[in-house]
Amino acid sequence: MGAACACVVLAHAARPARAESMVFELGRKAYAAVNAAEAHEDQIREKYREVQERAEDFFAATDLLLASEPIDSAGVEVTASAGGGYDVSRPTSEASAELIAYLGSASCRTVWASLLVRGRTATDIDDRARAGGAAAAGVCFPKGIYLSNMFELPITMSAFPLRIEGRAALLKTPALTAARSALREPYSETGWSVAMEGMRFLRGKEPGIQRRRWIAAPGVSVTQNWQWRGYPTGDPARLEVSADIWFVRVHRERPPLALADRSIDVFAIGLHGVRDENGAAVVDFWPLRISGLGLGTDRVLVDASVGFSGLGTINADGEEIPTTGLPQVDIVAAHAALHIGTQRGSLSLGFDSTLDTNLLAELVYESRGYVSGRGGAGRLWIDAGAFGGRAIHYLDLTTQGEERFVGLSLDGTYTIAKHVAAGVSIAATHTLHRDATLTEDRVPRDGVRALLTLTATHALYKSELVPMRSFRSLQPDFLKPKGEPAPAPPPGDPAPAEPSPAPPE
Repeated sequence: MGAACACVVLAHAARPARAESMVFELGRKAYAAVNAAEAHEDQIREKYREVQERAEDFFAATDLLLASEPIDSAGVEVTASAGGGYDVSRPTSEASAELIAYLGSASCRTVWASLLVRGRTATDIDDRARAGGAAAAGVCFPKGIYLSNMFELPITMSAFPLRIEGRAALLKTPALTAARSALREPYSETGWSVAMEGMRFLRGKEPGIQRRRWIAAPGVSVTQNWQWRGYPTGDPARLEVSADIWFVRVHRERPPLALADRSIDVFAIGLHGVRDENGAAVVDFWPLRISGLGLGTDRVLVDASVGFSGLGTINADGEEIPTTGLPQVDIVAAHAALHIGTQRGSLSLGFDSTLDTNLLAELVYESRGYVSGRGGAGRLWIDAGAFGGRAIHYLDLTTQGEERFVGLSLDGTYTIAKHVAAGVSIAATHTLHRDATLTEDRVPRDGVRALLTLTATHALYKSELVPMRSFRSLQPDFLKPKGEPAPAPPPGDPAPAEPSPAPPE
C-alpha cells in the first residue's frame, strides 16, 4: 500500500515537469521558426535588391547607348515563300513563312526578333519530308556611347559599339557551293554571337554629326554554337567556337552606294574550333588585314591579306577544345580580291587560301579562285558567280586525300508587283579529280540544286516614332528603385504642425 501511494505521488510530481518540458520545446521550435522566416525574408529582400540594381545598371547603359542614336522607327513584316525544283538527284519542293518585328534607328534595327517555319519534301540528303524552322533575336548599337557628350574631351570618343544575337534552327541544309569543309547534311543548332569594340577615336569634335572615319582599339567578335545532326537528340551536341580578334582598326565608312567600307586591321587573330568525339582547333594570325582599300576611287576596291594558319587549342568560356587525332599542318593563309563597281552593279575577282575544320573535327586545306558579278535592269536583278579550286582533307593522323573541283551559282529575282517577286536559284559543283580515300560519306557530294520560288512580303505595321532615348518607360514598377523614406525626427522633438487652412475669401 505504501509503495502504491509513493508511485501516485511521483506520477503527480512528474506531470508538471513533463508539461513544462513540452511547453519549453514548443516555444523553442516556434522561436526557431520565427528566426528562420526572418532570415528567409532577409534573403528575399537581398535578392530583390540585387535584381533592382542589375535592372538599374541595364537601363542606365541603354540610356547611354540610345543617346548616340535613338530609336525612330518600328515595324512588323511577314514574308511567305513557296518553290520547287530539283535537288541533286530528285524533285523537291518547300514552303516557308517568316515574321520579323523590330525597333530601328538610322543605322540598323536596334532591337529585333524573327521566327521562320518551313516545310519541305524529300531531298537528296534527307530522304523524307521534314518540317524545320529558325528563330533569332538581337540588339544593335553600332555607334556605342559617345563619351564626348558626357565629358569635356579634346576629341570625339565612342565606347562599346556592339551587336548581340541569339538564335536556334531546326534542320538546316548547307549550300552546295559552300566551303569544302562544310558538311552536306541537315543539322540543327542553337547558339549566340557578340561583336564589340572597346573604344573608337573619331575625326571631328562636333557632337551629333555623321562620322565617316575612326580608329578603334581593340575589337572582338565571338560565336558559339551547339549542333546536332538532323533533329536534336539525346546525343551530346557538337560544340563549335569561332572568334575574330584585332588590336587596332583604321576604318572609313563609305556612302551606302559603295560596295564596302574600308578597314585596316593590325594584328588580327582568328579562332575556329569544333569538339565532337575528338577535337580540332585552327588558329589564324594576320599581321595586317586590309579590306575595301580604294584605288583612287570608291568604285575600285582591293582586299589584300597574308597570314599564317595552324593547329592549336582554344579555351573559351570555360570550354577547352584541343586538337586530337590530326597531323600538324601549317600554311600561309591569304585573301586577295578586286571589286569594281557599286551596289547597282559590280564585278569581283578573288582568291582564298584557308585552313579550317568541319563539324566532324577534321581538317581541310582549301585554295579557291572565284569570279562573281551582280546587277540589274528594271525589275530584274541577277547575282552570278563561278569558282574552282583544290582541297586537301586530313581525316585522321594517317588518312588524307586531295580533290579538285569547279562550281557555279546563279540567283535571280524579278519583281512582279510591289511586294511580290519571282526568283530562281541554281547552284552546281563538279569534282574534276578525287582521291580514292575521299568517299562520298566524308566529303561534299556533287550535283545541281535548282529552285523556282514565289515570294510575297507584307508590312503588317510600319511607323516613324518620336525619337526614343530610353527604355525606362518599359520598366516594370516592381523593378523601379523606390525613394528613400524621410528620416524620423529625433526623440523628443515635437511632430511637425499641420498647416492651418487658408481663410475663406
